[in-house]
Amino acid sequence: CTQVGRPSEPHSVRVAMKVETATIKLLSLGLGDSGKSTFNRQIALLNSALDVPSLHNYGEALKENAVSSMQCLLKYAAEKGISLPKELRGAQREVLDAASLTLAVAEAISELWANCVIKDLYSKKGHKTGISSAAHYYFENAIRFSEENFLPLAADIPYVKLRTTGIYTISFKLSNSTMVTITDVGGQRCERRKWIHCFDNVTAVLYFCAIGEYNMTLEEDDTVNRLQESLRVFKEVICDTPYFMNSAIVLFLNKSDLFRKRIKTHPLSRYIKGISLEDSQNFETAVHFIRKCFRDVLPLTMKLRAHVTCAVNIGDCEKVFAAIRNKILTVNLNRLGI
Repeated sequence: CTQVGRPSEPHSVRVAMKVETATIKLLSLGLGDSGKSTFNRQIALLNSALDVPSLHNYGEALKENAVSSMQCLLKYAAEKGISLPKELRGAQREVLDAASLTLAVAEAISELWANCVIKDLYSKKGHKTGISSAAHYYFENAIRFSEENFLPLAADIPYVKLRTTGIYTISFKLSNSTMVTITDVGGQRCERRKWIHCFDNVTAVLYFCAIGEYNMTLEEDDTVNRLQESLRVFKEVICDTPYFMNSAIVLFLNKSDLFRKRIKTHPLSRYIKGISLEDSQNFETAVHFIRKCFRDVLPLTMKLRAHVTCAVNIGDCEKVFAAIRNKILTVNLNRLGI
């Protein structure tokens, strides 16, 4: 006898049903100020995942960044006995006494930044003061930031320095059939104990190392080099645990623009062993050396995809994310049997 039942679905329908539930989970890890949050904001911007409240918060952060960065620079000058010209004393007091970015404070910041003494201090000693590498952007735009009802432009977003605490997630549609979630967690030592709560079912780990800060120490421990700490955390979290054996590992050698500038006067060989003085002052060979340091601690069973990036460059972020997206999407469709 002939059994009557539900006809079998065409392959195209079965594929559609599988893809409809596809979710790509990306986990951003790295030390504090490594650029992971900057990259995530760029991706959110590209995928229209930023709302007005987020823009307002970023605007307030930029105002605080401008004030605190100049205050930090001025305090460093005072500690080191560096005198400012007499004509800047009024602007100096205005900034040091400031609690927020008013127009008067913004004008004082602009006046200070226009002076060669401040610019020279920032250029030569900025990496020792602990201020953001984007401080020049805050100073150049301080007056605009101080405007009433200020909301950041797209070009401002990458320069926001806002410490990530807890767990922050961005979600958006990659296509009609695929959802992407990017989970960002704080990178400071006190935040890392929370990382393990995000380790389940991760499609890919995006690990950020700020190579441009190879000659700097941790904000929370000024005896520890940032590059060496980044390598240590990568080994302990990515390589020495079983959580990511089936996850793609993507390494971002970030802040490459700073790295290119700094190695000319601060050779990499001063801060990490195993590279000659000549090679440590050449951008390509120095980057290759750092990439190899990360590859060498990774188990042979795990593959590493590395990208040299500048997270404040939205075109750079778009190109890198497109490469990651295409690779991960292909792998996931294969897993679904498509």
